[in-house]
Amino acid sequence: MKKLFILVLILISVLSSSCENSPQQPDNQDDKNKEKLYVNSSEPSKYSSQGKIIKIDNNGLHVQVGDKVNVYDVDPERTKGLYIGEYVGINELNGGEFDAVLDESHDYNARTTSEGRPITRITGTVKEVNKENITIITDQGEVKLSKTRDFDLESGEQLMADYVELVGSNQMLAFYDEASKLNVTVKEISRDTNGTMRIYALSDNSVEYDIMIGADAFTNFNHSSLNTDDKIIVYPNGISGDVPALVDAKLVLLSQAKKKD
Repeated sequence: MKKLFILVLILISVLSSSCENSPQQPDNQDDKNKEKLYVNSSEPSKYSSQGKIIKIDNNGLHVQVGDKVNVYDVDPERTKGLYIGEYVGINELNGGEFDAVLDESHDYNARTTSEGRPITRITGTVKEVNKENITIITDQGEVKLSKTRDFDLESGEQLMADYVELVGSNQMLAFYDEASKLNVTVKEISRDTNGTMRIYALSDNSVEYDIMIGADAFTNFNHSSLNTDDKIIVYPNGISGDVPALVDAKLVLLSQAKKKD
């Protein structure tokens, strides 16, 4: 009996020593492992540079990257299918040449300035215009925007307005006159030699339009994704009296009425 008691004491001592020497798992170890897995699984950018095409000429592809414009020597055969205003990814090749492909990761609905500031868009009616500010009545109340330049607006006009939030004020960037917008259906799509998209479109009452989407025009879609029979809304800078009427587009929106496959 005494031997058995001694054996039990020895066994307890060994087990206690083993537990003391075993490393304790920290309470947050699972979180650390998840964080490590997340970091390791994140993929680097596919491209050496990304930006918006603002010009295509003999010197190459002019791409706005942030607040700078870089010129890349890209084979003209690679740029034939690209449009001014589209966002592309740039990859460097051997010999100082570059390749350009559509940037599939760019969200055309995420509006930002070249400095990366988010742009807010509101719809409403102009209440007041003075030397410094424009007050707009929206469904959520009145919004006062500081002017960056003279805007040709009067009280009572309906508009969409883009602005950025700054310390102490909201700064107006652009506006789109609701009275001038065009609702049209795309009939033909072509490309100028300089990369400008041209759209031949018809209104519901068969008025013909030749819509030009330049580098300064905004869209909520990738140019190359546009198809014939798509319905678009166009806010123009100006419209000529020709037939078809030449439209210098300021903003082009793909209508939500488009059916999805």
